[in-house]
Amino acid sequence: MKRTAQNPLRDENGYTLIIVLLVITLLLAFAATFMATSMNHSFQERTVESGNQSVAAAEMGIQYETAHFEEDFNQLLDDINLETQIRINKLRECIQPPIGEDCDSEQDRQAYESRIESDMRALFFEKVYALINAYKDDTSTINLKKEFAGQAGFYIENVTSNLSSDLPVANLKEIEMNMTVKGEADERTSTLMATVIFPVPERFLNPDEAEKVQTTFVEVNEDMSYEDIFNPQAPTISCSTLIDNVKSGTATAPYKCKADDSLNDIVDKIDSSGQDPRDFTVFTSNFVQDVCESKCNNLNNMNFSGVNVVVDSREVEAFNNMNNLVNANLIINGTLSVGNNLNNLGKNGVKQTLIVKGLNVDNNIQNMSYTNLLVLGNPDGSQADLKWGNHFDVDIYSRLCIDIDRIKSEDLIRLSKDANFTDSGSLIYYSRDPNKTFRLQQNNDYYVVRAPSYASFLEKCGVTQKKTVTRPVDMSVPSVLDPNYDIQVDY
Repeated sequence: MKRTAQNPLRDENGYTLIIVLLVITLLLAFAATFMATSMNHSFQERTVESGNQSVAAAEMGIQYETAHFEEDFNQLLDDINLETQIRINKLRECIQPPIGEDCDSEQDRQAYESRIESDMRALFFEKVYALINAYKDDTSTINLKKEFAGQAGFYIENVTSNLSSDLPVANLKEIEMNMTVKGEADERTSTLMATVIFPVPERFLNPDEAEKVQTTFVEVNEDMSYEDIFNPQAPTISCSTLIDNVKSGTATAPYKCKADDSLNDIVDKIDSSGQDPRDFTVFTSNFVQDVCESKCNNLNNMNFSGVNVVVDSREVEAFNNMNNLVNANLIINGTLSVGNNLNNLGKNGVKQTLIVKGLNVDNNIQNMSYTNLLVLGNPDGSQADLKWGNHFDVDIYSRLCIDIDRIKSEDLIRLSKDANFTDSGSLIYYSRDPNKTFRLQQNNDYYVVRAPSYASFLEKCGVTQKKTVTRPVDMSVPSVLDPNYDIQVDY
């Protein structure tokens, strides 16, 4: 049998096929590796993207919550401003006539404003504390807020503050609220801490931008005249009504009234109303009934409690004596006639004033202490009496005050010779004529003072009268509260 020779071409084709298969295998392997790597990178990118979205969600949460906090905080300040304005309006009403009892002096008004300042500061802390607690309460229920597309959102996890419930905090200058906000995206969570810092107002009232409010003041009349003492027009208002009006702030000074009760009862009503009896002038047309009662024969040991009493001379009949008069401010609209003595005036050491148009004492005027005795004369130009029997002594811190134009000249001549001034007693006189003078012959001029004007004459003799004046006072206004705050985010 003849053997057939091998074909070299078939062998070459087989090797070629093997090489092609190996190349294909390698290509497939490279492709698989590349695809695996690409898939891994894609997954990482998706993971990073999810993390960025959760941070963004937390940031969105901070913006959302702080924006709402800004609205709430501004509303809080508006509420405080409104309450402050309400309180200031009440203060204005208190200052304006009729003046309230809490506003009738500068000290009272300052105390009123201090109470407003203190109350508004306490209210500020109370409201801020409640606002922060409202945000704390939001953390009890996790509320996921969808703020952008996809499974992304945020919630407040925790809220803390440097403000405690011990209100108000005296030295706290600023308040911090710390908010922990969590953001979520594709099951990834990021946490951010935001600190909201806002100032505590330095003051809730601003005295530098004060409002002028018209109010009334009761003060001493420094320009008194003869007519202010002997006013021909007696008041028609009763003392009981006047006292009520003064208490309610509807009366104007000077406080003059007609007696509708005994002097003692009138003084009791004045004291009960918290007023000063020396500010009241009581006109009486029945001195026996209203003032002296059973003591009218001898007007001794009477205490007027400082109230001013005006009585017509016809109602003051000739007393046998007028001794030991204390705390009296008695105005006799005419000539005071005393049948016997006018002694021991002001023995209790309290200053008192006795004003008459004329004086006629049968015996002595002695032991006068702490008393201003004014003889002012008649208004019609006729000269009044200044007469006494034996002794006329002006003693301890007492003053005899005379209008020498309205007193009989013969009485003035005798006064210059016989009156005795000792122990700080003095004589004060007035004349419209600059060339007319008065001198004491026995005591020379050491005890004599000339008043340059009628108003100063009355003032030197201790005669004062209140009047009501109107002028503005400063009242603070509500401060402009700063709504600004800072936000610090801790990543």
